[in-house]
Amino acid sequence: MGGGAGTSVLCWILVAMIFRASPAASQAGTFVTAPSDIIVAQGSTARFDCIYLASFPISISWQKNGTAVSNPRYSVQVNGSLVISSTQAADAATYTCVVLNVLTGATAQSSAALRLAFIDNVFLVSPSSQTLTEGDTLGLFCVQGGSLPQASVQWTLNGVVLVSSSRVTVQFSVLYGTSPQQVSSSLFVEPAQKNDSGVYRCVATNPLLPASPVTSDGADITVQGVPQAPNITSSPQGVVAVTGQQATFACKSTGVPVPTLSWMFSGSTLTLAGRVAFTQPMDGSSVLTISNVQATDVGMYQCMAANSVGQATSPPAALQIASIGTTFQLTPSTTAAVQGSTAILNCTSPVSIPQAIISWTMNFVPVTIPRAQVLPNGSLAITNLQTTDEGTYNCIAFNPLLNITRSSAGAQLYTLVPPTISPSSLSIAIGSTVTFTCSAASPVSQLLSWYNFNNSPVANDSHTSTAGGLLTIVNVSLSDEGYYICTAASYKGSVSTTALLDVQAPPILYTNNVSLTTVVGSSVTLPCNVRPELNLTFMWYFQGSKVSTGVLQSGALSIPSVSVSHDGNYTCLVSNQLGYAQELVTLIVQVPPTAVISPSLVNAISGQLVSLNCSTTGRPTPTIVWSSNGINVPNQNTPGYQLVYGGQVLVIPAVTTGDRGLFRCTAANPVGSAQSNATVLVTVLPQVTASPQTITLLAGATAYLSCVATGDPSPLITWSTYSVANILSLGDPRINVFSNGTLIIRNTVLADQMSYTCMASNVGGVASTTVSLTILLFPLVTLAPTTTFLSGRNVSLDCGAAGNPPPFRHWFQNGVQLSSGGRFVIASNGSLLISNVALRDAGNYTCMATNTLGSASATTALVVLQAPIIAQPSGTIDVTAGFKAILDCTAYGNPTPIITWLQGGLLLPDPSLPRVSITTNYSLVISNVQPADALTYHCLASNAVGQTTGAYQLRVNVLPTVQALQLFVTVTEGNRADLQCTGSGSPTPSITWKRGVYSVPNATTPTYSVSTNGSSLSLAPARKADEGVFTCVATNVAGTAQTTVTLHVLVPPTFIVTPSNITTIEGVALNLTCSVYGDPPPTVQWLRGGVVLSSQGVYSIATVSRSNSGVYTCTAFNPIGLASADITLDVLYPPVITSGPAPLVVNLYYPAIFTCSASGRPAPLITWQFQGSALATVGGALNVSSATGSSVGTYICVASNAVGVVTASATLVVLFPPSAPSLTSVTTETSTSISAQWMPSASNGGSLITAYVVSYRVTGNLTFQSISVNSSTLGATIVGLSPYIAYDVQVQALNNVGMSSASAILQAQTLQDAPSVPRNFRITSSTSTSISLAWDTPDPQNGVLGLYQLQFAVEGTADNLFSSIFVFSQQATLSSLQAGIIYLLKLRASTIGTNGQSLFGPDALVRVQNGQSLPLPTTQPTTQPTTQPTTQPTTQPTTQ
Repeated sequence: MGGGAGTSVLCWILVAMIFRASPAASQAGTFVTAPSDIIVAQGSTARFDCIYLASFPISISWQKNGTAVSNPRYSVQVNGSLVISSTQAADAATYTCVVLNVLTGATAQSSAALRLAFIDNVFLVSPSSQTLTEGDTLGLFCVQGGSLPQASVQWTLNGVVLVSSSRVTVQFSVLYGTSPQQVSSSLFVEPAQKNDSGVYRCVATNPLLPASPVTSDGADITVQGVPQAPNITSSPQGVVAVTGQQATFACKSTGVPVPTLSWMFSGSTLTLAGRVAFTQPMDGSSVLTISNVQATDVGMYQCMAANSVGQATSPPAALQIASIGTTFQLTPSTTAAVQGSTAILNCTSPVSIPQAIISWTMNFVPVTIPRAQVLPNGSLAITNLQTTDEGTYNCIAFNPLLNITRSSAGAQLYTLVPPTISPSSLSIAIGSTVTFTCSAASPVSQLLSWYNFNNSPVANDSHTSTAGGLLTIVNVSLSDEGYYICTAASYKGSVSTTALLDVQAPPILYTNNVSLTTVVGSSVTLPCNVRPELNLTFMWYFQGSKVSTGVLQSGALSIPSVSVSHDGNYTCLVSNQLGYAQELVTLIVQVPPTAVISPSLVNAISGQLVSLNCSTTGRPTPTIVWSSNGINVPNQNTPGYQLVYGGQVLVIPAVTTGDRGLFRCTAANPVGSAQSNATVLVTVLPQVTASPQTITLLAGATAYLSCVATGDPSPLITWSTYSVANILSLGDPRINVFSNGTLIIRNTVLADQMSYTCMASNVGGVASTTVSLTILLFPLVTLAPTTTFLSGRNVSLDCGAAGNPPPFRHWFQNGVQLSSGGRFVIASNGSLLISNVALRDAGNYTCMATNTLGSASATTALVVLQAPIIAQPSGTIDVTAGFKAILDCTAYGNPTPIITWLQGGLLLPDPSLPRVSITTNYSLVISNVQPADALTYHCLASNAVGQTTGAYQLRVNVLPTVQALQLFVTVTEGNRADLQCTGSGSPTPSITWKRGVYSVPNATTPTYSVSTNGSSLSLAPARKADEGVFTCVATNVAGTAQTTVTLHVLVPPTFIVTPSNITTIEGVALNLTCSVYGDPPPTVQWLRGGVVLSSQGVYSIATVSRSNSGVYTCTAFNPIGLASADITLDVLYPPVITSGPAPLVVNLYYPAIFTCSASGRPAPLITWQFQGSALATVGGALNVSSATGSSVGTYICVASNAVGVVTASATLVVLFPPSAPSLTSVTTETSTSISAQWMPSASNGGSLITAYVVSYRVTGNLTFQSISVNSSTLGATIVGLSPYIAYDVQVQALNNVGMSSASAILQAQTLQDAPSVPRNFRITSSTSTSISLAWDTPDPQNGVLGLYQLQFAVEGTADNLFSSIFVFSQQATLSSLQAGIIYLLKLRASTIGTNGQSLFGPDALVRVQNGQSLPLPTTQPTTQPTTQPTTQPTTQPTTQ
C-alpha cells in the first residue's frame, strides 16, 4: 500500500488506541523503534521500521534524500514501516521517517541510510611465486580491495580450503580507515614440507553475497627437499624366466633432486637396444623389460640412481632361465621307525630353477595320510607312525614354469612295533627275587635281548639270567636298581622298551642331634638327612606334638616366618615299609630388641610430675639406658630423677624449664639394639584481661579496645572476630593494633559492630577475653523513582533502609498506608510484594523507615504494561496440491497489537507471491497450493511493549512416482539377487513387490526377503526357477505408481556322469569320455599335467603304454564357472629292481638292514636268500637283528610278479669296539686345570682308534663332562675348572665302531685362586665425619679366605696414593673424615696361595660424602685380581 491519507488514518487509529490505553503516559512523544542503517543485497527487499509512541494523534510519512517517496516498489505498512522490494542501485540513499502531530502540526524525524552490498574483485597477494626448502617458513600476505559489509577471507591450496593446525597459522585483520572497508589475511606454514607445494589463492566472501565469492590470482609455491644423495628404496628382485618369454625388473629410489635411474648388466652399463627397454618417469623409479629371453641374458642386473649430490647402486638381482635336472640330489632310502614316532623320508630334488615343488606317492598313489607333511627341504615326515603307513614311497619333483615332473626311485618304509614288558616298573625290598617278561608285539619274527642301564647285555650267571624273553634277578641289591632294556630285532630293524626296577631299603640317617639358631621373622629349614629312598614317609614332632604343615618333599621342615613360639626341640621320624629312623633338631629363636617411649612428646606445665615409660621387647631380655640431651641420666646434676620398674620408667617429680630437651631410651641384647626418643617441653600458661568489655559509639567515631596479657614465654596477642582469625589480615587502613595490645578502629561504620576477641598464646596454651562494640546510625531509605512491570507479573518493591538500631518500615499507596492481605504482602525484610499485578495497581508507593534516632522515606511510581499474546501460537495445516489454504492468527495485548505475516524473512503479501493474500481479519490465504508452498509461515503480533510470533506449518500431499535402479538383473544360480527401486512423493510412499499377480515374499518363496523400507527385494539364493518379471509398486494417500525388473539366472557346468578310474595293460586302445551340461553351454577339455590333450568330450589313446599311467583331468567351463574331475589310469608291466641292496659294515650286536625296491604292475613280491638258502623274510627290508661273525656272507634280493623275476645281492661285514685304555696318573696344574696321562687300548676292535675321550666331574657329582683328543695323544690338560675343587677323571677309547668301557677313576684337586668381589659392601651407620662398614663373603670364595684390604682416598686420587687397612672380619670403621668431601672406598678379599702369598680378588666400590652413600660414576674403575705378599696396615684417617 502506498503513502497518503490512508496512512494517516491508520496511524490515527493506532495513536488513539495507545492514548486510551495509556492515560498516564507523558504528553511528549518518543520513537519506540527508530529506523536504523541497513545493508542489503541488490534485488532483495529492504525494510525500515518506525514506531512512535505519543499521547496525541499522529501521521507517519517517509522521505528519500529529503523528498517524499513515490515509487511503486516502495510501500508504507500499516505499522508505519517502509518496505522497498527488488532493491536497485538507485535505492541507495538516506531515508527519513517523518511523524506529524495532527493537532499541532509539529513534526519529529529519524533518518537511516540504505546501502547495497558489494565486494571488489581486487586483490594484492605477496609473493606471487616462491621456491623454498623443506623446513623453511612459508609466509603469504593477501589484501582484499573492499567489501560492504566486511568480507571474510580464506586460503586455498590447489582448491582445498586451509585451516589452522600445528603447522598452519591463518591470521585475519581489518584495515581500519579504508573506504570501502578492506581486510587482510596472512598465511604461515612452518616447517614447510614438500606436499605444501602448489597454487595458493585468497578467497573473499561477502556474507550477504555468499554465492558470489571472489578469488585472487594464484601464488605458485614450490617446496623442494633438503638436498639428499640417492637412496635405493626398492631394489630389483631376482627373476626366473622361460626361454623366449619376457623378464621384468623394477627399481625405486628417493633423493633431492629426484635421481635419474640407469641399469647395469654384469657390471657394464645397459643401453636401450633390441629386446632391452626400460622406463624413466622422472619420479625416481624405473622398470627394465627384456623381451624374448635368451641364454645370453643370464647374469646379474643392477639399477643405479644418480643426482647432483651423489649416486647409489642396488644389490645385484639375478636373471635365471628355468630348468630342471634328471637326477635327484638325495634319493629317499628304505627307512624303519618306531610305531607312534615320526618317520622321515629324505629327498632333495634334482637341480631346478625355480625350486621344484615336492610331493610324494605311497605305492604309486599320492600320499593322503593326514599325519604326513612335506618338510621345507622336501623330506616327508609322518607323525604318529602306524603299521598301515608301510609301503613304497616315491619323491615327486615338479617345475611349475616348465610343467615338467621327475620321480625318484622308490623307498620302503617299515613300522617297528616295540615289545611289551610286564611289569613295566616294580618296587621290591632288598634281597627279593624279581622277574620281568618281554613279549614281541609284531607278527613278524623277532629276536628278544636284554640290556642293563649301562646299555651292556645282561649276563647269565647265578645273580641274573635271561631266557625266552624272561629277565630274572635273584637276591636283589641296591646296585641292581635302574632301567632294563628289552630289544626286539627283525628284518625291519630293532626296537626297544624299558622297565624300571626300584629297590627299597630301610631309611638311614646321615646326622643326628642338630642345633640351629635363627632370628625371629626369618625363614629356616630344619634338615632331616636321610639316604634317598622311594615311598619314604616323613613326620615331624615339636615338643611331642605332630607338625601338620611345612614338611617338604625332601623331608625337611620349612618354617617360612619364624616366631618365638617356634623355639624348642623338633623330632623328624622317617619310615617306610622296611623300617624307620629319627633325628633330633633343636631350634633356638632370638628376637632383636624394640623400644618405644610413651608419650613421645610431653608439653608440661612448670612444677608438674613427668613420667616417661620405655616399653621394650626382645630375646634375651634387653637392658635399658636413659639419656637426656646426649648425657646419661640420672646423674649428679639430676638428683630428683628416679628410675623405677627395673629402669623401664624415668620419673621427674617437679619439672622445670631446665628439664627441657630430648630424652632417649636405648634397649640392647646380643641380637641388636633399638632406640626411642621423647621431647619434653616446659611452659607457663598465659593470662589476659580487657577493660571496658562493652563500648557504644556513633558511626564515624574512633573505638579503642584495650587488652593486657602475661605469661612465659611472653604470649603473642591477636584480635579476632567470628569470621576473621586475625583482624589485621583484612588490610583495612582504619584498623591497627598497638604494641601494648590495644585495638584501634577509626571512622567506625555499622559493619564494625560485633564482638572482638583478644587472644594471648604461647607454646603452653591460649587465654582470651571478649570486648563488645555497638555502632549507632540514623535511618536512610533508598527507592527507585519509577518501576515498570508487565501485567500478570509478581512485583517486588524493595525498600533499602539502613540504620542502627535497625529501623521499622511502613508502605503507603497514593498516601494510604498498606497492610499485608490479599495480593499485597509486606515481607519480613520490608519489601512490598504484589501478586499478579494489574493496571489498577499503578500509582505512587512510599516506604518510611523509623528507629530511635529518627525517620526517613522515599517514593516510586509503578507503571503496568501488557505485551501481545497470540491465541493459538502454532499448528499444522494439511492441504492437497491445487487447493486453497487459510491460516488464521488472533492476538491481543496493551497497546493493541499490530499483526503482520512473514515467510522466511519475507514480509507478506509480496508481489513475487501473487497467490498469497491477507484478509481484513489478518488471515493468510494461499490459492492453488503447490508443493513449493509446504513451508513454515510466521504471524508477528507487536505493540509498544513487545512482540510475539506464531508458527504455522503447511503440509502439501503429492502423487507418488517410482523408478527401478536396474531394469535387467543377471546372477549366477546359488548367488544372491538384489532387485531395487526408488519411490518419491509426499508423504513418502510405501513400496511393495509382486511377481505376476502375487505379492512377494509369500509362503511359497522362503528365499525372498525385502529391506526395511521395501525398496530392495533379495533372493538368497537365486534359482533357475526364479527367472521372470517382478513389479515394484509405490503407494501413498495420493495414489499408486509401478515399474518392472526382469531377472535372468545363469547355471555353471555340472557333470552328467562323473569320470572314474581305469586299469588296463600295455598295448590296448582306450577312450576317455566326459559328459556335462550348463547355461551357457560349457566347453569340455581333457588335460594331463596341465597340458590340454583334447578339446572335446572324448580323448583316445591308440596304444596304451606304461608312460600313459597317471592322473587325467576333465574340465568343463563357461563364463559362469568351472567343473573338474580327476581319474587315474593304471597300466600293468613286468618288475624291475629300482634300488638293490648295498654292502654293509656294522658293529657287533648291531642290526644290519638290507633294503631292496622294485617297480612293476602289479607290485612285485620281494623275498630274500642267504648263501643260496631262502629266508623267511618277505618285503623290501632284511633285518639281521644282532650281527655276529656267523652273520657274515652274501644276501640276495628276489623280486617277482606274474610277468617275471629279477635278483640283486650284497655282502655283510661285522666290526668291534676297542678295549679300555689304562689311566696312569692325574696331576694338578693350576687353579683351573689338571692333566691326565694314560696307556693305549690293548685292542682296537678291528677299526683304527680315532680319539680318546677324557671325562671329568666334581667329586661326589653323578654327571661327567668330556673332552676329546687325537688318537696319537696319550695325555690331556683339562682347563676351565673351578679353583680349589676335587675332580674325578676317567678315559675311554673311540673307534668308528663305538666307545670302549671306561678306565679306572683317578682324582686331583685344583689350586686356590683369587676370590670374587665381596658382596653387599654397605654403610651400616655414619656421621658427617665417620662411617661404619660391613660386607658379606665373596661367592665363590675359590679357596680358604684370608684377610680383607680396605682402601680409601678423596675421589680423584691416583690408585697408588690410596690409604689401606687390613681386617680379618667382615666390618670396619673409618673416622676423622672431612665433612663435605667425596671419598672413594675400595674393598677386596684374598685367599692364601701355595707359597703363602695373598691372592686378591676384584674391588667392591662405595662413594661417600658426609657419611651418606652416593651413586657410583657411570664408568666404574675396575681392579684385576692380584697376587702380592701381605703388608702391614696403614692408617689415615683414624680407623676402628
